[in-house]
Amino acid sequence: DPQAWLAGQLGPLVFDEAAGSSRAVLALLGKRVEDKRAGIPAPMAQDEVKAIVAMGQAMAADTLSRAIGSNRPLAARLLDFFSNHFSVSTGPTPMRGLAATLEREAVGPNLGGRFVEMLLAVERHPAMLTYLNNAQSVGPGSRMGRRQSRGLNENLAREMLELHTLGVDGGYAQADVRELAMAITGWSVGLPRRNEEPAFLFREATHEPGARVVLVEQAGGVVCAYDGSPLDLASGRLIACAPDLRQPLIDGLAACRPLPGASYGAPDLDRPAQTDP
Repeated sequence: DPQAWLAGQLGPLVFDEAAGSSRAVLALLGKRVEDKRAGIPAPMAQDEVKAIVAMGQAMAADTLSRAIGSNRPLAARLLDFFSNHFSVSTGPTPMRGLAATLEREAVGPNLGGRFVEMLLAVERHPAMLTYLNNAQSVGPGSRMGRRQSRGLNENLAREMLELHTLGVDGGYAQADVRELAMAITGWSVGLPRRNEEPAFLFREATHEPGARVVLVEQAGGVVCAYDGSPLDLASGRLIACAPDLRQPLIDGLAACRPLPGASYGAPDLDRPAQTDP
């Protein structure tokens, strides 16, 4: 039964933490980051570097092995597709451990669900927050911003608009990038050595106060207003106009183009935000 087979392919992919996890990587990084913030030189010991690199390699190998031996090949292809859409890379030592955790902890568990749920899981994941330096972003009017010279970082906001959702020609402007960047100040990562949960952490001291308005689709007239709280951002109103990933999915899964004249329907830009895909 092809329909039953397809239904069995869709749904979340869950990985256990035996090979490693973002929590385990952050536990290794926690003391070094804490010392650095205190102004104490804290070069990472070679054994810590080796442990982080080995954990990242073990997770990547485990993900690949599970995909090769999976009886859900479509789910494995979807994992690969969305991992590429939300790609991060290794580079600095923290990312050599964290990069492999993004698809295992944020993408895989949200396969088969709404796109906005996957999006928010990805953007708030320690790998993405670390990769795009949002943990170091400080609102100029925040409590910390008024005391220190650390400034706003627009990396994550720009990626959210340009690559993850609307696209480079999505109708937004630099002002929208800045507004979104201020809206997500405070999105940070907890450090176990500071008795913090090693996961997404909202730091109110770095969050820019006040409401933010992001014009995410000028042609459709969609305006997203935020009150600055992480719960409001988690409502998914940013994605009132979700990205049209149908053709890239077809290309990635079937390696072909649609027949001439074939139509997969137009995106419903008038759909209320609470029914985002």
